[in-house]
Amino acid sequence: ELSGTSVQAISICPGDTATPIISHQHRAHVNDIPTVYRANYEQAERAMRESVDKGISPAQVAQVIWQAVHAPIPNVRYLAGGFLQKIAPLTKRILDGRLFEWVMKKYYGLS
Repeated sequence: ELSGTSVQAISICPGDTATPIISHQHRAHVNDIPTVYRANYEQAERAMRESVDKGISPAQVAQVIWQAVHAPIPNVRYLAGGFLQKIAPLTKRILDGRLFEWVMKKYYGLS
């Protein structure tokens, strides 16, 4: 929609960033989750918290943004994050959707 204008749009994909964002999100209470989903819900919740806690620093994300803003010809997409988070988008394009979901479930310890 911006074609033909002087406006350039890019995407910054920061991956997990070590901020208190999870603690400010509204989450369903575990007792409100049907029993059949509860174990996976609790494991997913733990995995998200651990992943964010181990994420890159906000300063690293800011550095990527700075590079994008100051690039003479910016890339369309900038990835920031750990190695696995940087390769996940490529892996998702290469693998069949079900296989990618299976890999992600195994990585996060979900059944």
